[in-house]
Amino acid sequence: MFSVDGMNVTSGLPSEPLTGPNQILADSMGIVMGTSHHEPMGRNKEEWDQGGKGPWDWTNKDVMKKWWEYGAERAKGVETMFTMGMRGDGDSGLEGASKELLEGEHLPCGLMRLS
Repeated sequence: MFSVDGMNVTSGLPSEPLTGPNQILADSMGIVMGTSHHEPMGRNKEEWDQGGKGPWDWTNKDVMKKWWEYGAERAKGVETMFTMGMRGDGDSGLEGASKELLEGEHLPCGLMRLS
């Protein structure tokens, strides 16, 4: 479920990470929202198409990390299950991905990848 469902985002996403009304309603009903491996850290590809910068790819990791931090900030105060994997555009393989590229990287929420 898209975390800003129920918000008017026709002129773009809010600059401040705001929790969407559907996520607030779900939380009040005891429903934990989450996203899939193609929508990591509470963000999704449709949002990226609307306001992302550069390729949807780990080779763009500095931008991606900031993008995901916004998703985590947006979910403050409501229960959310975060997916921490990433798939390529259109749920394809991730361009430029390799075990070597990911080893030793820090995950967006500050956790370190364990070998």
